Amino acid sequence: MATSPATRVYGLEAIGVAAGTAEAQAFARRLYERVADNDLAGASAEQRAAAALSLLAFARRRLPGVAKVRVFNPEPAEHGFESRHTVVQIVNDDMPFLVDSIATELGRRELGVHLLAHPVLMVHRDLDGDLLQLEADGQGRPESMMHIEIDRQAEPAQLEDLAATLGRVLTEVRLAVGDWRTMRQAALDAVEDLRPKHALEEQEFLRWLEANHFTFLGHRRYRYVDDGGHAGGLRFEVIAGSALGILRRDEVRLFGAGLGGGEPRQALHLRPADPARNPIGRPV
Repeated sequence: MATSPATRVYGLEAIGVAAGTAEAQAFARRLYERVADNDLAGASAEQRAAAALSLLAFARRRLPGVAKVRVFNPEPAEHGFESRHTVVQIVNDDMPFLVDSIATELGRRELGVHLLAHPVLMVHRDLDGDLLQLEADGQGRPESMMHIEIDRQAEPAQLEDLAATLGRVLTEVRLAVGDWRTMRQAALDAVEDLRPKHALEEQEFLRWLEANHFTFLGHRRYRYVDDGGHAGGLRFEVIAGSALGILRRDEVRLFGAGLGGGEPRQALHLRPADPARNPIGRPV
């Protein structure tokens, strides 16, 4: 008796089938749905599905307001899949600049990116951060989940350093995004501080900055203090509690001691060109 051949599945559908449970299938499809077929073809459907399950397991618990990052070379016995690349997995609250900031750090290290999967899912967690439901209607909060494959890093110290640095990058992104509106208002407040001493040009420049022409990353206010031990008899100091964004920690210094040529009384830290000083990326 003749029988029809079994239907073969490829690409995203094959990955979903290989993932197993309904939850795992849905997650795997969401993870890879925007990845090009040519990129998915770099590994078998079974390996792609296992990588998705690894990320899902990693996302099962996350403390509120804290990014989870790990960088590893997959081993079947430990992670359930293998890859010729090093894998970066990230679970975080969704917010602007995440992908660009991660890409900036990888680019700074001259690490090639071979695959980037980055869905944003509505996730419902309990108060302890345990995952209750994916794609939760009405109850969830948007979370960014990333699976990135980069040039293989053989040394454990390289993996640890990259994971720690990416964690710091995400912390700074959170600080800058969280204080974004307050920093924009600080720019407008500075306009009022300039009146009536200065010409309109400086005021218009600050208004132009605030009108979405720059990314405000940090803000501080300074006061000048009489000090005969410094050039000009003055020194500046940070006004406690004035720091916003990536400058929230008062111990972080932008300038050396003293006037140094006239540091501003109010500093609005913008995005510098040097990624070593500013890890927060933005498309230009």
